[in-house]
Amino acid sequence: MTWSAARGTIDPGGFYTAPASGGLDTVTAASVVNPDRKATATITVGACPALNAPRTFAFPGTNGLIAFARAVNGKSQIHVMNEDGSGVVNVSNNGVVDHNPAWSPDGTRIAFVSQRDGNNEIYVMNADGSAQTRLTDNAANDIWPAWSPDGQKIAFESLRSGDNDIWVMNADGSSPVNITNSGNSVASQQPAWSPDGTKIAFTRNVHIAVMNANGSGVVELTDGDTPQDPDDGESQPDWSPDGQKIAFFHQVGFADDEIVVMGAGGGGQAVVSHSVFDSSPAWSPDGLKILIRRAGSGTGLTVMGPDGSGQTPLPGTPEDFSPDWQPLQC
Repeated sequence: MTWSAARGTIDPGGFYTAPASGGLDTVTAASVVNPDRKATATITVGACPALNAPRTFAFPGTNGLIAFARAVNGKSQIHVMNEDGSGVVNVSNNGVVDHNPAWSPDGTRIAFVSQRDGNNEIYVMNADGSAQTRLTDNAANDIWPAWSPDGQKIAFESLRSGDNDIWVMNADGSSPVNITNSGNSVASQQPAWSPDGTKIAFTRNVHIAVMNANGSGVVELTDGDTPQDPDDGESQPDWSPDGQKIAFFHQVGFADDEIVVMGAGGGGQAVVSHSVFDSSPAWSPDGLKILIRRAGSGTGLTVMGPDGSGQTPLPGTPEDFSPDWQPLQC
């Protein structure tokens, strides 16, 4: 039997050395007598040791795999791939609609939304797709999971109170608490936990707001309405890994969208991408890149610098969406 690896190395004694950057690798075993007889396996390797304790605020991180949703036979599934777009693997592989993946802070698990039980519920699974477990069980839709930086809690958006509110539960799904109690005049959606765990950014009536992690001290940071189009609005906030900036989606009228980066206090707003149907910004753990969905393109996902430079489409399909980047913390 001979062994080979696409990215790592295997010495004559059979010892495997992972690629320094981690990610997906393909290992092949072939018969010495008949080399056409072979078996392959795709494995996930980390760039640094896994953490055994909850992670605290640390920057910069190391970029791991990219999780995203891709349509398979008309139904989105959670996939992972290397940061160059190679080595795509369907990890939820459930045959129903799965979407909205969110990596845990230690990079070992993925929270996601699934419709396998008839409506949108939040699930969690290991990075390789094993141990898929339902966390929420409610007749109302539960979506948009966001991990706390210590991995102990998950914030999410829910209609279970009759209004769009932000809820927080333990990472095992227990003890959900409504922290916004918005009422029917305010929609609170799309939470994103700050890297130091003290704040949650979210969409409040199509504008970006921040609040303390317990729901107090709400402050709106943006107001996209203009005299030309009062229906302009912002959504989908994502913190930079150093906690100094927030990227978000800005809808400018109909079919004219932007990705904007601003300071964590709302100042210094800069348009970094302006293209039809740009959305879903996701920072890389090292803070040097932002992933976006570019609907209408041939590939779906594009990576660029935080200032919009070096925009590079990743290999994929127009149905790729909802990206999130795995943090690997040494």
